[in-house]
Formats: sequence, C-alpha cells, structure tokens
Amino acid sequence: MNTLMMLLVMGTGQVTGAGENGWSDDYGAALKQAKQLGKPLLIVIEGPDDSVARLEQISLRDDRGQTALLKHYVLCRIDATTKYGKAVAKSFRATQLPHTAVIDKTVSTILYTKRGQFTSQEWKTTLTKYRHGVRVVHSRTRRQPVYCAT
Repeated sequence: MNTLMMLLVMGTGQVTGAGENGWSDDYGAALKQAKQLGKPLLIVIEGPDDSVARLEQISLRDDRGQTALLKHYVLCRIDATTKYGKAVAKSFRATQLPHTAVIDKTVSTILYTKRGQFTSQEWKTTLTKYRHGVRVVHSRTRRQPVYCAT
C-alpha cells in the first residue's frame, strides 16, 4: 500500500476532480475523497483510444443497474498513455490493460484486481460484491457472505 500512498503525494493527473460521469482522472484526489467519504475506490487504468485496452463496461450509458452500483464507489479512470498514467500503472503493476482495482473504504487494502475485459455479468458481480468497501469472507456454515472490516 506504500506505493498507493506515494502516488497521493507524487502529483496529480491532468485534470483535477471528477470528469465525465463522475469519473476522476486524478488518483491522488480520488484516494483522498474515498477516505473522506468512507467509500471504496474503483480505479480503472486503461488506454482510452484503444478498444482492447479500454474498459468497455463503463461506456454503457443506458444501464441503470450499473449506474446504481457505481454510486457506491469513488470512481477513477487513469489514461495509461500519459506520463502520470504510466506512473500509476507501474505502481499497480498493470501489465495488461485495462487494469481494474477496488480499494477498500479505508484506502489501506486492495480488495480486488482484474486484468483485461469483464463480461457484463462479471462487471455487475464485482461491483455488487465490493460495494461496501470491505473484504468479503465466506463462512463454511453460512451461505451468505460476511463483511469484515479490513
């Protein structure tokens, strides 16, 4: 997690604050906002001009279910083709784009990472599973997940 915090002080992205549809391109600001709000951070590192390296699910504008799930997160999209984006990608060891990560609501633990594209179902399942910003632990005696503070 030290590299995550290092990026917070390292510098900012090209545009500060939330951009298109509430997505920030400033990882440090998004990390700070997630901590302040007690929300998990959803970060997508991508090559926005390359259909293979761009996360396609977040371009679906008419999916109300997705929009409702995204409201649980602080959202950050990083353009891996910029100098800043390359530094963020390096800290996440993002060797394949898109690279998606969910950081817990205390911004101390990476709960989930995925390289490459999601199926629509994987995307919704992931957004649902981590929306509380805590590690999900499955008990052997219970069928429903137990949410634990990290």
